Amino acid sequence: MNRMEDLSLYKEAYDHFNEEVFTQEIYSFASQRLYQYHPYLAFTLGSMGGEYAPSKTLTTNSCGLRAVEEPDWSRYRICVLGGSGVFGSYAPRNDKTIPGYIESFFEKKIKDKKIQVINCGHVGHVMSQHLILLHQVILEKYKPDMVVCLAGFNDFLNFIDNLEPGVSRQNEYQVMIRAIQYGSLGSIFKNVFLKTFRIRHKNLNKVFTKLYQIRQILKQKKNNVNTNKNVLSLLQSPLEVARCEKHASYFVQQLLYQKSLLDGFGIKFIAGLQPALGLENGKTLTKKENYISQKYTSSRKDYFSYLTGYFDTIEKKMLSIKDDHGIQWVNCTTAFNDVNRQIFIDSVHMGDVGNKIVAEQLAKEAILADTGLEK
Repeated sequence: MNRMEDLSLYKEAYDHFNEEVFTQEIYSFASQRLYQYHPYLAFTLGSMGGEYAPSKTLTTNSCGLRAVEEPDWSRYRICVLGGSGVFGSYAPRNDKTIPGYIESFFEKKIKDKKIQVINCGHVGHVMSQHLILLHQVILEKYKPDMVVCLAGFNDFLNFIDNLEPGVSRQNEYQVMIRAIQYGSLGSIFKNVFLKTFRIRHKNLNKVFTKLYQIRQILKQKKNNVNTNKNVLSLLQSPLEVARCEKHASYFVQQLLYQKSLLDGFGIKFIAGLQPALGLENGKTLTKKENYISQKYTSSRKDYFSYLTGYFDTIEKKMLSIKDDHGIQWVNCTTAFNDVNRQIFIDSVHMGDVGNKIVAEQLAKEAILADTGLEK
């Protein structure tokens, strides 16, 4: 496909499409050398400079957050935790992210603008990192009145990739060090020199990304993958069921840790399960979304089975404990059940349309009541 044909895959997921987001690779953080080591979080994003403004395409502050540097202490502050879905990867502007739309919702609902919503989403982070970020940065820097955690997909990737729950998805530093200490010349070249050059040189990274895409297409054709998720067997192996239980239990436990921590400070807490492409209890996929989903069924065995099994297990666990622990729980995988248009541009990232729908679901089902401003 040429560049414009590629863009046509995404446009219908937007009301405010920004072509530069894709043509200029604004969200290609690795090629912009924004990832940096952090002693507690494994990695964070660096500052992109420039003062935060809703109308700007993308800014990150000194903490690598897509948020104001200093909060407005006169307003009720809501911090929203999560991965790149909350951060707003591929959002056309700062205010077209999920936190941005939550704030817009309250600006229209409450004319005197009493609420500030702070985007604390971080690309690539899993639940353990959300908890650390909350404890190490957010509580001191923003002193929130409420915290919302909307997550699930990055932790699912640990499950399907057979990694331990809570392991950082960004392990370049550890892999590089092991290669230098114990690796063969081939592993040193691959994991140190090649990876360093890909991060430092944007054009080289493009070449390797394109080669990977071609490899995936050839693999798909060779295997003649059937992408109908209804014919994929759900998790039936006792070992895989046990792994799913382990990962889902860890996810729920991390939410309970957040709730316990925030209760100690008198801070309200809302937990949510983020939407993802292809969930059986989610929207009916459009033709373009079905096309996009083929990449995942070709590159990951039983992708939809694992995804559905993991998210369903979390939902069942949360429904069974939320009342006992007093947790506000919102399953945002149901946000698009009555939506016929395109929402997703890849496995989990959405255009601004999807961000707005999820934001309004969170605001109406949980945040509005908990802030006491619904009257």
